[in-house]
Amino acid sequence: MRTSRLGALLAATTFTLLYQRIVRPWYMTWGTTLAEQDRFWPGDELTPDASDNSVRAITIDAPVSQVWPWIMQIGQDRAGFYSYAFLENIVGAHMKNIEQLIPGIEPRFVGDVIWLASPGRYASRPAVYVVQIEPDHFMVTVGQADWEHLSRGESISGSWSWILDPISAERTRLIMRSRRYGQSIHDRLVNLIYDPAHFIMEQRMMRSLKKLAEDEATRSRRG
Repeated sequence: MRTSRLGALLAATTFTLLYQRIVRPWYMTWGTTLAEQDRFWPGDELTPDASDNSVRAITIDAPVSQVWPWIMQIGQDRAGFYSYAFLENIVGAHMKNIEQLIPGIEPRFVGDVIWLASPGRYASRPAVYVVQIEPDHFMVTVGQADWEHLSRGESISGSWSWILDPISAERTRLIMRSRRYGQSIHDRLVNLIYDPAHFIMEQRMMRSLKKLAEDEATRSRRG
C-alpha cells in the first residue's frame, strides 16, 4: 500500500513538472521566436504587471493588406472565428464560419462589440470590446467588465489581441497575444482547463486565417 502511494505521488510529481516546464510553455508560446516572446506588443501597456501571458505566432505568405480583411470579419455575427465551430456550438455559441470575404463588411472601431456567441445567449454579454485598433496592424480587445473599468479610468484584468507584423512585402507574422492577472489557487485550477482549450481553438483559428489569406493572395496574383 505504501509503495503504491509513493508511486502515485512520484507519477503525479513527474507529470506536474513536465506540464509546467515543457507542455505549458510550449502551447503558451506556440510558433514564436524568443524575440517575439520578449517583445512589447500593442496593448501590453493596458496590463503592465500581468502575471499570465501567452503569445503565439504563425507566418502567412500574404501581405498584411490581404490578411487584415479576414480579421475584420471575426465575430459570431460576422464570419465566425474560423475555428472548430462544432465545439463552439456544443456550448450554444450558434457559430458558423464563413470562409470567404463578405462584400461591404464594415471596419471595426474602438468601442465595437465582437460577439463570441449569439447576443443574449448567456446572462452576461458573450462579447469582447475593441479598445485599440490600427488598420493593417493590430486590434486589441477586452471583456465587458474591463471595458466598463476602462471607461471609468480603472485598471483591467486582461486583454486579447490580433497583431500583424510584416516580415516582407509579401509575408506577415500573425501574432495572437493574451495577458491577464490572477494567480490564486482558483485561477490556477481553472486555467488547467481553460489554457489548453483556448490553445486548441486559437491555433485552429490561426491556421485557418493563414490558409484563407494565402488562398486569396494566390487568386489576386493570378488576376
